[in-house]
Amino acid sequence: RVLHDGSADGEERLERLTKIGSVYHERIGDVAKAFAALAEALRGAPESEETLGRLEILAAEREAFPELVALVQELAGAVEDPVLSRTLWIKAATMQDSQLGDVDGAVGSYLKCLDIDAGDLEILGALEALYRRTSRWRDLVGVLRRRAELSQDPIEQEDLLAQMAGIHDAQLGEPHEAIRVFKEILEIDPASQRALTALDELFARQAMWSDLADNVDRQLTLAQDPDVQIGLMNRLADLRETKMSAPEAAIEIYRQVLERDASNAPALAALERLLNEPQHQVVIAEILEPIYQAAS
Repeated sequence: RVLHDGSADGEERLERLTKIGSVYHERIGDVAKAFAALAEALRGAPESEETLGRLEILAAEREAFPELVALVQELAGAVEDPVLSRTLWIKAATMQDSQLGDVDGAVGSYLKCLDIDAGDLEILGALEALYRRTSRWRDLVGVLRRRAELSQDPIEQEDLLAQMAGIHDAQLGEPHEAIRVFKEILEIDPASQRALTALDELFARQAMWSDLADNVDRQLTLAQDPDVQIGLMNRLADLRETKMSAPEAAIEIYRQVLERDASNAPALAALERLLNEPQHQVVIAEILEPIYQAAS
């Protein structure tokens, strides 16, 4: 089948060379000459899917995929029609990947498609799949970044950026880059629970206590459920006390917790523990005394 109409002479030449190729292949059994005839036919009609399909069959028989890939790449770079050029570059990439195991070559052919249209989502998807399959993580991050820049959907942007952050952390061993990307998500959606939760874990793992406290405080600002608020307040107080050497700030937060819930066990236990430190005894006693009296 021919994708685009050509001149009558071109069609006649294609038909003649196709017949010659068939004779060499089917009657004479000379695969090399059959391949040469069909290669000449494809040069004259690079839009012919049928001719390219026949060449693929012959290439498999004589292990001539390097030769066929070179021909298709040559034609892809020579044709003026960008749609046909793209089709041929994709065909070259597919053969390089599946038939030759040439991942770098396939990437190069796909990138030629992006030279035609930098926003070609189908090609970006093909590169993404190729990079994932071959564990080319840094290249994958680049593709995900380009997809995120092209997307107009905040939900999709967040998902792509979160994937990037996960790769930076788990596959590339770059937790600080992961943090930077999750912060980028918060610029898009300041209430992103996905980013806030991920940053919690990253900050804790990197012992970035001040950043973690800010992150917990941000979650506290966003929280609507009173029980969730109290849980976050206790967590923030514990950070101030145990990780940031700020017991006075912790005591104040515990006091606020007990104003909301006088029987809150974590806050009471923390203050009772801190009561053993003389410099805090007066302040803590003022907080606990009315609670103990009400409970007696």
